[in-house]
Amino acid sequence: MDFQRQILKGLMNPYMPSSQRSFTDDEVCKHYLAGGFCPSELFVNTKSDLGPCDKIHDEHLREEYLKNSENDRYGWERDFYEYLQSLINDLDRKIKRGKERVEMKIEESATSKDEREEKTILLEDKIETIVKEIEKAGKSGNIKEAAKQLKLLEDKNTELATLKGEKVDPKVKKPMEVCEVCGAILVVNDSSQRLDAHLQGKQHSGYKRIREALEQNKELIEKLNKSRDHRRDHNYRHGSHDRDRSRDRDRERSRSSRDRDRERSHNRDHHDYRRYDRRSSRDRYRSRSPRRYR
Repeated sequence: MDFQRQILKGLMNPYMPSSQRSFTDDEVCKHYLAGGFCPSELFVNTKSDLGPCDKIHDEHLREEYLKNSENDRYGWERDFYEYLQSLINDLDRKIKRGKERVEMKIEESATSKDEREEKTILLEDKIETIVKEIEKAGKSGNIKEAAKQLKLLEDKNTELATLKGEKVDPKVKKPMEVCEVCGAILVVNDSSQRLDAHLQGKQHSGYKRIREALEQNKELIEKLNKSRDHRRDHNYRHGSHDRDRSRDRDRERSRSSRDRDRERSHNRDHHDYRRYDRRSSRDRYRSRSPRRYR
């Protein structure tokens, strides 16, 4: 039921006039405002599908956002380009793994071919040796040895024919490569029709647009990063200053508390001394006075 309401809301929202909305509304896509496109719309029904975006993509609201002199304070552009960069970082790791797999297949193919050629040479050498042994046995009249070598020759000829008749895996025959833009695995020197279909596909076009957006806005991204670092340093220094002031206040309170404790201790000692002094005086007076008799 919630899913149906979400779909209905998504269908109805676009028909609400832009004048009744603000670009700061929660239901407005901030990626679309900041960059002019939403990454979620680039890869629909592809292996890179990012899932649907249930936010509003409205060009009029984007124009209002761009006109706003304080749009940089929202941080939406920085969030947008950081998100794009994270997508490319993930893709580049995928491309690296794809290249490693392709390289392994090339090495396996080369190894398989080399092994087959080596086996062929060894078998041909063995057959040549067997033929010489048959001729030698025939000249010496050793019929039994000649028959034995002849049987071995037939086996080796059959093995050689089988080896030469082995078919190479079609997948190994075709050299592969990884697309540097979208990470797709392509056949080297494939037909122009297949190549055009790849270049016009959603996945390639989507990642191409993201890479172009990052490349074309390098200066803006650098400016946004510097602004973020400046605010971070300012907040750190300001926070450090506040912490220093707080520590100073704590030390002052601790010092005042120690002073009060010392003062109270001094007053108690002085009071105890005066009491002791008065008591000692009374005792001395009594000891000097003559005893009274009845």
